[in-house]
This record gives sequence, structure tokens and C-alpha cells, in this order.
Amino acid sequence: MQDLIVRGKGFSLEPFSTSDLSLLSTLHAKSDANRFLSRSGKGWSQERTSEWLEKALIDQDRHGFSPFKLALDDQSFAGWAGFTALEETSEIALHYCIDPDVQELHPELLGKVSAELIEWFFETTYFSHLVDCVRTDDRDGRILAQSLGFSYRESRRIFDMPCDVFQRLSPSMQTLVASA
Repeated sequence: MQDLIVRGKGFSLEPFSTSDLSLLSTLHAKSDANRFLSRSGKGWSQERTSEWLEKALIDQDRHGFSPFKLALDDQSFAGWAGFTALEETSEIALHYCIDPDVQELHPELLGKVSAELIEWFFETTYFSHLVDCVRTDDRDGRILAQSLGFSYRESRRIFDMPCDVFQRLSPSMQTLVASA
């Protein structure tokens, strides 16, 4: 049995295992699921999906966090959400991919999942801040980032895509900044 990371109202997050490759392959075969994950926005090959899962498993072992498997209360696979280390800036970024069909049925899900993940991240890690890299053409992503308390920091290319970088300070850093 896998370790539960977060249980929220209507969903749970847990680490991936190698047996989840077929779930990820089905998700990432959908081009609309990948719309903001790559420049092409096309469906991923089996090889690319396998490499993504392998990296997620390595990151989980190395850092204690990574993208996590997102399941609804009925245990159906809904996508993934979690964290990615950005090589470009050596920061940790909130990162997610929700099945478009699930997102349509549960439009509030991504906000709930993200809020729970942010709380888990700051309670579990020592990081002073978290970033959210939103492609410049992702209006909904920008709205979500701002609703989660992220503030615009800069525009830059991340994963070879034009992105706006939003930042959220940890609660302790927010207190420190407020008192300064």
C-alpha cells in the first residue's frame, strides 16, 4: 500500500508506482491534457510518459516530494499534482495535470488540490517559497495562481516555453517580511 500524502474533500494524493504507467499513458495521450505542459501540446509517446514517471519516482526518493497521483474518492485516476524542481532557477514549482474530462466534471478540484498541496509543502519542507510557472497563454492558470496567494514575480522561458513566474512565500517568510 502506498503512503497517503494528502486526503482532501473528494480526492487523495499518493506517490506514484511503476504500475501507474498505463494510467499516465492514457492521460498523456490526450493532447488537451498536455496543452500547457509542452510547446507542441501534443500527446506524449509511451517512451516520454515512461521517462516522466521514472523521473517522478527518482525525485520522490531523493527529495520526498514529486508529482503525486491524484485519485477521486471512488479511486478513479484524475491526473497528477505536486512539485517539480526547476533546473533553470533551482526552485521548487507547483506542477499539475488534471484529466480534462475530470476537470470539466469537477471545475473546483484543481483549486482544492493545489491549496492542500501548498499547505502540505510548507508544513513538510524547509523551503522559503514556492513558485508556479504559468504559460503566458494560460489565463485559467494565472487566475488559479493568484487565487492561491501567488504573486507575479517575472516572465521567463521555462521548459523552453514563455511563462510568467508567480511566487508564494512560506508562512514563516511572510511573517518575517511583514515584520521588517
